[in-house]
Amino acid sequence: MTFGYNTGVFNIAPRLRRIPNLINMDGMEWKRNKYSEPVKKFLFYAEKLAVKYSDFIVADALQTLAMTIKKIAIIALILFMISILVG
Repeated sequence: MTFGYNTGVFNIAPRLRRIPNLINMDGMEWKRNKYSEPVKKFLFYAEKLAVKYSDFIVADALQTLAMTIKKIAIIALILFMISILVG
């Protein structure tokens, strides 16, 4: 289990070892004005990696949940396109 997506870059290791990983997303830290632009970019990238490389996501904010649903929709679309191509 990972607490906070700022360690999302480290989610790649469990994924490569096929160890399920649950991450607790803090929620849109990269949008906060208290951070400088370089820090915002890092947090945005870390959040993106966390969503990509986690197996399960816990979210307490609707915006974070919407991002997760978007990930699931993209995966479903890819699987649908593969099923059409394979026939």
